[in-house]
Amino acid sequence: MFKSALAGLLLLTAGTAMAADSTKEVSIPFADMGSIRNFDPVDSHTILIEDIHGQWFKASLMGPCIDLPFATAVGFDVGGTRTLDQFSSVIVNGNRCAFQSLVATDAPKGAKPHKPKG
Repeated sequence: MFKSALAGLLLLTAGTAMAADSTKEVSIPFADMGSIRNFDPVDSHTILIEDIHGQWFKASLMGPCIDLPFATAVGFDVGGTRTLDQFSSVIVNGNRCAFQSLVATDAPKGAKPHKPKG
């Protein structure tokens, strides 16, 4: 009985470690050169971003970005670094909305899988 309880504790610990990885800050290199493929506004505080490899990221914003839920086009300000990261911003209708974090996430429901060219 002790062994099964210990195994359950190890599985719980492993699951916690995996969940912690999903909150790790990430970046998208060469964002100013076309490495961003798609975006999906979730609400006024969150935008999902897809890179050219089909990987999705979730950007949480520092405050509300009023027009974001209705945006059909956005820009990204990488601050001269060429990399989209937690210090970047999304620009919607001329308004700059600063990121609070940028983490990897699953594709949104209904998103078509990326098919490599070739």
